[in-house]
Amino acid sequence: MSTKAIRSKMPKTNSYIYEVRQLDQSINNHFNLLNKEIRLDGLTGLANRKTFDLTITEWLSDAIPFALILLDIDHFKKINDQFGHLIGDEVLTYTASKIRDFAGTHDLCFRYGGEEFGVLIKFGTIPAAVQMAEGLRKALASEASPTGSPIFVSIGVSVSAGKAEGAKEMIEMADKALYQSKTAGRNQTTVYEHMTTGRHD
Repeated sequence: MSTKAIRSKMPKTNSYIYEVRQLDQSINNHFNLLNKEIRLDGLTGLANRKTFDLTITEWLSDAIPFALILLDIDHFKKINDQFGHLIGDEVLTYTASKIRDFAGTHDLCFRYGGEEFGVLIKFGTIPAAVQMAEGLRKALASEASPTGSPIFVSIGVSVSAGKAEGAKEMIEMADKALYQSKTAGRNQTTVYEHMTTGRHD
């Protein structure tokens, strides 16, 4: 058998290595995409409830002080009824983009569910959280949304201050403050602190 014949039967190693690397890269890209989809809300691109739950639990476990802002679009059902669900979805994505504008680099913006959103402000204090919440609320109330008119939001704020509250308690405090904003007339921010609520118009 000639040397030429032997060489022709040898595998093209470089080609195989390249193909394996390409396959590996493709698999990694696919897993990264799946991981991203698991962590993000499909409509708004914000973090989803699962990511929020994991983050708040982690920050509490590590005793990282933070503030929690929960906000709810006022009369969202009327928006869907009057303008249709497509415009309703546009209002949700518009609200999400505004939330991103006001959040810091290390904050977590998330869609809590339905027309409810939030921000976890890492190392956030009550004044910082109120400033962000009020800036966001006033911006939404002063600019035209996809409906052609401004939208209004009710907001609740709670702060961990590095204490040992559980995630459920943190959420309940912000949710109670949000409910207070709703019952007090909507389009306002309420802070939950020391079992009382402070109102900010």
